[in-house]
Amino acid sequence: YLNSAPAPHRLKVKRADSDWIHGRDADPKAQLLAQKKVAIIGIGSVGSFVAELLAASGVGSLTLVDNETLTFANASRHLLGVNSEGMYKSQGVAELLQKRFPHHSITGVVSDGQPFLHESAAHNRSYDLILSLTEDWELDCFLNDQYLSPLSASFKRVVFGWTEPHAVAGHAVLLTGGNGCLLCHFQEDGLPNLKIAKWTQETMLSEPACGGTFQPYGPIEIMAINSMIASLAIDSLLGKASSNLHRIYVSDEARIHETGGEVTSEWRSLRGTVPGDVSAVLSLAWPKEPRCTHCGVSNVA
Repeated sequence: YLNSAPAPHRLKVKRADSDWIHGRDADPKAQLLAQKKVAIIGIGSVGSFVAELLAASGVGSLTLVDNETLTFANASRHLLGVNSEGMYKSQGVAELLQKRFPHHSITGVVSDGQPFLHESAAHNRSYDLILSLTEDWELDCFLNDQYLSPLSASFKRVVFGWTEPHAVAGHAVLLTGGNGCLLCHFQEDGLPNLKIAKWTQETMLSEPACGGTFQPYGPIEIMAINSMIASLAIDSLLGKASSNLHRIYVSDEARIHETGGEVTSEWRSLRGTVPGDVSAVLSLAWPKEPRCTHCGVSNVA
């Protein structure tokens, strides 16, 4: 007061810790999620946004696995934009999310999935949850075998996610270390027993002047599916889902018809008979199939 030094000024304290960012110290789930380790295999139009949702929800450790690079055609329905063209998706998304959430540990791994799973098993590297979002049947079968192996303690909570053509519906199956496996309700060719919609024409389009094919849908159609898959992952991490579970998102019937599809009788039977409305987010059991050639055949008399 008596000297000529400048008067003190009050400084505003700004917290940037995990508990404050993810719940403002009022969400008890934040501390639990901050301790979780999750691996996501497949960082495409589904996996990149699921990774963002899990990071924003407070999951403390994310390992993102993919060996593809971003192309200009990917940018409209991917977390990365055209400025990331040519970058590995896994590394690009990991770098972006690490900058946005520096209190997390987010790593990108360039791999098609199987080498990553082999290495994780060999080093007994454990994760609280592994998500397979590639729609690669060979990879899903490999992960399913790892899940069933009594030697693979690292793979006891797995989520498999996939979309139906034109993203008119999406599915997520959680396996939690109990009875049953992914193949209990799949055919040997990789087609699920339950489909929401069906088409009489080919649903894949060819890229002009190129040998590639693609599914014609936009970011809005896929966002509800991404949210559904991320929600099931969070439920698993928080212990809300303690048994095998099948969660389904279905858009409205008008959109299915716009794509040239029809609603299957199996879904109508499950959904009910609400006239003109087949949309839903529904959770179903995923029970063990005694005749399953992967996990149930030994129990057949």
